[in-house]
This record gives sequence, structure tokens and C-alpha cells, in this order.
Amino acid sequence: MTRAYLATVRMAATSGIGEHPLVFLDHAISLLRVVLIVAIWRAVLGAAGATEAGSVATRLLRPVSMFGDYIAEMAGGWALRWVTFSIPVLGLTPLLRVSVAPASGLRAAAFVLSVMLSITVGVAVDFLFGLLVVRFSENAYALRLARDGMTPLLSGAVIPLPLLPWGLGGVLAWLPLASMVAAPLRIYTGDGDVIALLSRQAGWAVFLWVVTRPAWRRTAVRMVSFGG
Repeated sequence: MTRAYLATVRMAATSGIGEHPLVFLDHAISLLRVVLIVAIWRAVLGAAGATEAGSVATRLLRPVSMFGDYIAEMAGGWALRWVTFSIPVLGLTPLLRVSVAPASGLRAAAFVLSVMLSITVGVAVDFLFGLLVVRFSENAYALRLARDGMTPLLSGAVIPLPLLPWGLGGVLAWLPLASMVAAPLRIYTGDGDVIALLSRQAGWAVFLWVVTRPAWRRTAVRMVSFGG
């Protein structure tokens, strides 16, 4: 069973290159975007003086858990991006004059746990969005656009939640999307109580998976695909 999931990881890690030869150019553009974002934030802070349903159906025919299959494919996709994007970004940090050191050794250890909880919450959120696609398949693209548009903003991936106006950051910090991005980043950088942030992540992880599994069982019977 483990070999089956590892095979999915390998295929997901290499499929992008075979199907899209310009994938490295895409990642190079992403690197450039990081440089531009850092430059923009330096200027802003300096001025302010502030700190698809068909593919789902085919997976039901595979002799492995659908949840495990998706997670293995996700891990494979991450592996390629880690090599072609994340590692080069870390290499650029001295040139960008950005410190990536954790606030403390204890927070670095807590960060590892927080990342694991972040992945758990994120996978559950992705599955819940997938269930919406099954129920409202005619709006699949609209749902995907909504998800891709909301998640970076509401999770703190684009703008740190404490910098949002009108106290929005304090409200969004209680939502599951904040447990995906803002919580581990706040732990790593020394912003916020570690125990409170980890507890919130763990609570959302347990709650979302308790909701996701029975929701999937109810939704699977509604799934249809072309050809049967």
C-alpha cells in the first residue's frame, strides 16, 4: 500500500515537467515575484515607518484510499516546487537582506509541529472545497476562483493579519484559513502566544476532519461522470 502512494508521489513530482516543459520558467517567474514583493514591502514599511469532478470519479476506481491518493499527489507536487522554488528563495535571502532565522530554538521546534497542523487543516479545507464542486458542479470554475482568491488573503499569506485595518486581522485569526498560514508564521517569527496558536490549529484540525469524512460519505453518492 505504501509503494502505491510513493508511486503517486513520484508521478506528481515529475508530471509537471513532462506535460509543461516551461515549468522551470514558471518557477523562475515566481522567484522574481518574491523579489518584487520584498522590494514593495520594504518601500511601504519604510514610508510608513511601521513594522474537478471527473478526475475525482476516476480515483474511486483505484485500489487505494482516495484521501491518501490525493495527499500523495499533493506531496509529489510539493517536492518539485521545493527543489525549484523554495530552496532558491532561501538562497536569495542574504541578497534580499531578509533574515529567515527563527525567533528562538523553542519556537523553531513549535514551528515544525505547527506546519504539520497547518497541512492537516489545509488538506481538510481542500477536501471541503472539493465536496462543494461535487454538489455544485456547474459552478466548479467559480468555486475554484473563489478559493484561489480568498485563501491567500484571508490566511495572511499576502498581507500579515496584524497589518489589516479595522481589526480584521484579529477576527480572521480565529478562522481555519489563518491556521494554514498565519499561525506557523507567527510562531516562527515570535509574534503571538505559541500555546494559543497551536491549540487553535489543533482544534480546527480535529473539527474539520470530523466534518469532512462523513460529509464525503454523503456526497460521494451524488457523484457522476461522463461514461457512467
